[in-house]
Amino acid sequence: IVDAKPLLKNLKQKEFRWPVLGDALGFSSRWVESQFNLLETLAQIRSQHSKSVLIRLFVSPDDKNSNQYIIK
Repeated sequence: IVDAKPLLKNLKQKEFRWPVLGDALGFSSRWVESQFNLLETLAQIRSQHSKSVLIRLFVSPDDKNSNQYIIK
């Protein structure tokens, strides 16, 4: 059995709070849709954890011209 403590620790961070989990993780306040900002949440995850959630961008050589680089 894998220990769930690391996952639960991450889920308690503000940017990972899921409304479906509600009080199960001991949140001090309930999730309020009008106070949720998806762009801010994604930016926090990207800046604090170096992870892209919805879109992954990277630079690589162009398949058609290996002397050039493109964003994929």
